[in-house]
Amino acid sequence: MKYQTTSYEKFGVIEEVDRLEGRCEVIGDEDIIYFAREHMPHLVSIDEHRAYTSSPESLAEYVSKIKGSFNHYKLIFIPAEVMMK
Repeated sequence: MKYQTTSYEKFGVIEEVDRLEGRCEVIGDEDIIYFAREHMPHLVSIDEHRAYTSSPESLAEYVSKIKGSFNHYKLIFIPAEVMMK
């Protein structure tokens, strides 16, 4: 599976990577993120304005397998080391 990433410096420029590790900010449809939080709370945390995960690959795989209109949906991740620069 390929994972989509971006950074604050190049926000909107999407790159695909083979692996994601560590804490990431999660960018995606609010309804999908809240659905994932409700059904798999260990995969995503949400503060007032942002969603985060320490398991980006597991979260991406879970979301891509949701049945219905969100089938094969892809989230975008901002790795934590990029957020801290």
